Amino acid sequence: MIAGQGNLTCIITLEARGSIAARDGEIYEVGALSVDAVDTTGAGDAFCGIFAACLQKGHEWLDAWHRASIGASMACLGLGAQSGTPSLDDIAAQLDNVSPPHKIS
Repeated sequence: MIAGQGNLTCIITLEARGSIAARDGEIYEVGALSVDAVDTTGAGDAFCGIFAACLQKGHEWLDAWHRASIGASMACLGLGAQSGTPSLDDIAAQLDNVSPPHKIS
């Protein structure tokens, strides 16, 4: 497994189904916020940017990943990559609407 070879966390996004992650020999999953997507342009970029921003702000990786999943879904609500990107406060308001990441194996 790639994650184990480099002591990395590998995340695979699954669009509206959320994403999975491999870390320290364990597999985790997190869902996505249910939205009526207008435009998916930039959703992956929003995911990466939000994940990085949350890590920079000191969030633990599972919490940062949870927020990135929600933010990527919310990014699909607007047209284009820039107009759809949510703020961290907008994402925080939706945390209870998506179960936090959990270990699946």
